[in-house]
Amino acid sequence: MNQVKVELDAEWEKFEGGPARTFKERIHVTLNERGGIYINSNLFTQMGRPAAVSLYYNSERDQMAIVPASPQRPEAFPVRVKKNGSHWIYAWPFCRHYNIRFAASQKFLKPVLNEDRSVILDLRNTTPVFHKSKFRKAKLPPPRQHSQAGE
Repeated sequence: MNQVKVELDAEWEKFEGGPARTFKERIHVTLNERGGIYINSNLFTQMGRPAAVSLYYNSERDQMAIVPASPQRPEAFPVRVKKNGSHWIYAWPFCRHYNIRFAASQKFLKPVLNEDRSVILDLRNTTPVFHKSKFRKAKLPPPRQHSQAGE
């Protein structure tokens, strides 16, 4: 096998993303159009497995916070368990009050878990979520044919 030395110059772009982490390793939060906040089991565990949370809104930053709270607090939202291991908070009253609305479910791209186990969510940094049942796999183009040197 012949080795060819290739110089990496300004035309090359380094991929900074790194490998994908498994769903169980990620911190995953979504907000749907009906005010349902879904958090994965990893985040739920890192938050201390709260039975309820308080919700906060920062209008200057357009961010919301999820903070573990006592279920006895009248303003606390209960955290419910779904069959798939994720957890959800029915936050429609909060979303309606602060006029937080999306046309479709949104994933928060960079949720921040603080030392006090609160989670900060940037409402300006989301991406639409496509559910498996609603999303068909896109047909990918055929792989490119790579020419061999000397052909």
